[in-house]
Amino acid sequence: MSTEEQIPPTQSMQHLSVNSTDSSSNSTSASASSQMTPDERFRIVSSVGEECIQEDELFNLLAKKPQPICYDGFEPSGRMHIAQGVMKTINVNKLTSAGCKVKIWIADWFAQLNNKMGGDLKKIQTVGRYLIEIWKAVGMDLEGDKVEFLWSSEEINARASEYWPLVMDIARRNKLPRIMRCVQIMGRSEQDELTAAQILYPCMQCADIFFLKADICQLGMDQRKVNMLAREYCDDIKRKNKPIILSHYMLPGLQQGQEKMSKSDPSSSIFMEDEEAEVNVKIKKAYCPPKIVEGNPCLQYIKYIIFPWFHEFKVERRMENGGEKTFKSFEELVAEYESGELHPGDVKPALSRALNKILQPVRDHFNKDANAKDLLKRVKGMEALYPASEYYHPPRGVFSNYGRFNAWYLVGGGSTVAILDMGYLCLLQKNLVSLKEINLSNSKHLTAFPDLSQAKNLERLNLNIVLAWKCPEVAGNIKYLNLNETAIEELPKSIGHLSGLIALNFRDCKRLSNPPDSIRLLKSLMTVDLSGCSNITLFPDISGDIRYLYLRETAIEEAPSSIGCLSRLSCLDLKNCTRLKNLPSTIFKLASLEKLILSGCSNITKFPQVSWKIKKLFLDETAIEEIPSSIEYCSELVELNLQNCKRFHILPSGICKLKSLQKLNLSGCSMFEHFPDILEVMGSLRYLYLDGTAIRKLPSPIENLNSLSSLELRNCSDLCISPDMILGVDNSRAHLLYLRKLYLNRCSMRDFPDCISCLLSLEALDLSGNHFCMIPESISKLTELQYLGLKFCRRLILIKGLPPRLTKLDADDCLSLIEISIDSTGVEGNIFEFLLTNCKNLNVISRHNFMGYALRKFQLYAKRLHSQMPSVLAGESTICFHGSYIPKWFGHQARGFSTTIQLPSHWANSKFWGFALCAVIINNKPDIDDSGFQVKCRYHFKNEYGDCDDLHGYFGGPYGMRTNSIWNYHSFFGYDPCVNIMKDDWFSKYSEVVVEFYTEDMNGHPVPINVVNCGVRILYAQEERFCRCPSITQHIMEALSKTGNRVFYEEAKSLIYNILASGTEMPQHVLGILRCFGCFDAIDGEDPVIPIWEIIRREIFGYIKLQQVLGDVVDREGPFVGRIGEWKLEYEPVR
Repeated sequence: MSTEEQIPPTQSMQHLSVNSTDSSSNSTSASASSQMTPDERFRIVSSVGEECIQEDELFNLLAKKPQPICYDGFEPSGRMHIAQGVMKTINVNKLTSAGCKVKIWIADWFAQLNNKMGGDLKKIQTVGRYLIEIWKAVGMDLEGDKVEFLWSSEEINARASEYWPLVMDIARRNKLPRIMRCVQIMGRSEQDELTAAQILYPCMQCADIFFLKADICQLGMDQRKVNMLAREYCDDIKRKNKPIILSHYMLPGLQQGQEKMSKSDPSSSIFMEDEEAEVNVKIKKAYCPPKIVEGNPCLQYIKYIIFPWFHEFKVERRMENGGEKTFKSFEELVAEYESGELHPGDVKPALSRALNKILQPVRDHFNKDANAKDLLKRVKGMEALYPASEYYHPPRGVFSNYGRFNAWYLVGGGSTVAILDMGYLCLLQKNLVSLKEINLSNSKHLTAFPDLSQAKNLERLNLNIVLAWKCPEVAGNIKYLNLNETAIEELPKSIGHLSGLIALNFRDCKRLSNPPDSIRLLKSLMTVDLSGCSNITLFPDISGDIRYLYLRETAIEEAPSSIGCLSRLSCLDLKNCTRLKNLPSTIFKLASLEKLILSGCSNITKFPQVSWKIKKLFLDETAIEEIPSSIEYCSELVELNLQNCKRFHILPSGICKLKSLQKLNLSGCSMFEHFPDILEVMGSLRYLYLDGTAIRKLPSPIENLNSLSSLELRNCSDLCISPDMILGVDNSRAHLLYLRKLYLNRCSMRDFPDCISCLLSLEALDLSGNHFCMIPESISKLTELQYLGLKFCRRLILIKGLPPRLTKLDADDCLSLIEISIDSTGVEGNIFEFLLTNCKNLNVISRHNFMGYALRKFQLYAKRLHSQMPSVLAGESTICFHGSYIPKWFGHQARGFSTTIQLPSHWANSKFWGFALCAVIINNKPDIDDSGFQVKCRYHFKNEYGDCDDLHGYFGGPYGMRTNSIWNYHSFFGYDPCVNIMKDDWFSKYSEVVVEFYTEDMNGHPVPINVVNCGVRILYAQEERFCRCPSITQHIMEALSKTGNRVFYEEAKSLIYNILASGTEMPQHVLGILRCFGCFDAIDGEDPVIPIWEIIRREIFGYIKLQQVLGDVVDREGPFVGRIGEWKLEYEPVR
């Protein structure tokens, strides 16, 4: 086989090349990744997971952090199959291509806890080394430091004082039942007899996430519970930055109903060193039903392995069978397979060929490399002694799937009753009376089943995901019958004799036909789940004692009028029953109905006449046009969802009588215009979503929504907000005391609603895309506000204050912004990001005062960080201005991208608080189309003895914006606490540091944006203020007074104003008087770049501009252009 056949084709970064042996592939990939947009980066990372918790957190992380830490781990427990070998390689390479760093946790201690390899740590570590060899051979991208393998035993021992207190704290904060729910991460169940070590295991794995400082947990769906435990722990300790859970798909076994590929059944698993003939035989015997995609493992291998690797699937066949064909997408393949044009006889040989191409480099490596060959030999020898599934006795009365080669042990009444080995059930005893529970989930080889009609005490039968063609015969005392995802086609008519049956679950049984009429005889039946049974066309005729009925995604067209007899029904789920018509009026008789789900039932046009006891109504994406006035009698209704009901337009006035309503979602109801007056207090309503509606005013009187926590009004372009809408009818104080989120994006607001400043509990306020000219000083009253969005507010001229706890200010593209007036007193220290990109008209006074404000936040945050670590999260802070000025306060300045600082002895002492940084950048290619950039800082420490050390940090970057949206010069200022210096005394021995600044894209690749000037200042605990003056005005007056002339500030302003107005040049004697002030001196003693006369001139013009725009200019139709001297400012009305 040639080398070209073995290497996946290289394409653009929207595809992924996973073979690291091709240098051209690597260079192409690097070039493509430099063109990656933030959305593409998010798409690549999120594509790794079958589930992401939460997607918005992931997007924000990728936007803010250039190299997030991804955590993946494994127990070294035997040979590696392709799910662990190939799929992990694909996922890791995707993550690293998107700029992530992957830490792979070799959980050798955990394998010992879980009794793998007989608990022999040396043998476990041998298996770990073997696994690393496989990933190297198959093509995992291990260049540089993008992937790091960490042995748990070594890391925990090295940092035991950090690790074990964390484990103990997690264990202390959780009850034993919560930990027991996580034991499936070890391949165990809650009913198993666990050792004490195995109970400790989940607490340790939860601690690993924080110990490794992971931002993303990239593990399988089977590890979800412990990952959720980590997020719950964050809630418990009040930590805001929770680990993001990215759970990947679990590749199934080759036989029918095998939910997960398992090493315990070699015939259904493909191992990474399997010979070509072995692969061919296993695929030939694999389950691959014609025209059926669901549950087809061969198609899943093509989707999750072949297409990500080769970006295509090639089928070779004779011309009479259709000839050769290359599929470029999985959707194209599915369409042809479901139509019958593509046969399993075509798919299997093609799949075998593709898999063998992927595995051939691994075979070659283990044949040619002596070390790898020896490792494989030792692992195979150990596997014979320690099979993947250890023998043990499960709890009494339960079938459990633990035993070599899927041997099933059935224990009942203290004696072994039966063994099922490779699908053959042999009865060892005829006495089944004592048996109470059978659990044979995922018994992929179950081909025969005994007559259990004599098992009189059998209560539970669990056959989820087994190859079963009919429901087994059971005794009448059975209570729980679970046959989800089986191939059962019909229920026996004798099912009516199971008088004790409580739960009947047949979820996703695609072949199951309508249940027989005898099902109505099941008087004890409380739960029926037929969700996903797409052949079900008739509403089941069941007993009136039913409590929970799940029929989502069935083909039911109507509900019979007899539905009213289900008097005890609590939950009815009919989601995505697209053929379903309006429900009969008899549904009103369902007095116990609490939850009705009709989401996606596009043929539903009338609001269902539900019982007044209803609690949750999901009617989103239906064709409902109005809610009847009778809704007011639903006094217990908690949630009402009508999202994206495009025809909906009438909400009755009686909505205010719903005293229990907590959540009302009308987002996307584009015809909804009028929210009725709220004449009574709705004290329970916390969430109100009105995005994308045609609403013109807020619900009023607003004081009757006194518990509202989140109000979302994005894209409500007709909305008008008046003070009484926020302050209430008395117009004296805000009544929304608990409102924490307010979104008013793109609402065409021409004036800032000053009444918003009275919402003292606000934490997030987004006003992006509006047309107001000024943010009033009163916004500083919002002491809890952490996010303020002002993007694309292109008429905004003046910000007169900022809240003290603000974490992020996004004022990108506020082209008219001239002034920001802020007060450093009362500010709180925290990590922050203030982006004023493209605010080209922001005056120098505002920049000066903003720097003082930022420094104060730096200092207060550093104080908290040093006194309260590790409870205070360490991180960089950023502020960005349009312009090229570096304040004189940055004592170490240089032209270019680096500056050298001679460090005093013992400089890294307990008073050291970090570095203040500044870099001036210029975009050399404004037409470049990429995903934005970030400013990277590299510290190179050294001394006269040749010792050296490097640190890196990021302190700026317009994430989520393209580079071509950043115009001209921009100055990035930042604070880096450099916590590594605080932790390591060795740094105090260095005598010199070279600080270098670079610009990179989101993937760490250089971009054509140059750093032209830079500055650094070392910060200490006793650090002074940004400048000596309390305000820039006083500083100017001080500078003027030193000239010996009695020219005061106001007189100077008047003098310059008259000169500017006359159009004459500035006299030399005036320039001599108005010299440069200290904070913004030129960096090399050259002529001052910002003399005082220019500052005053800008202030004068800014004042004139403010008056014009805030006065008559706002109402003008055409553009406005002002010019005084050389200073020009344009105003274009937003239409």
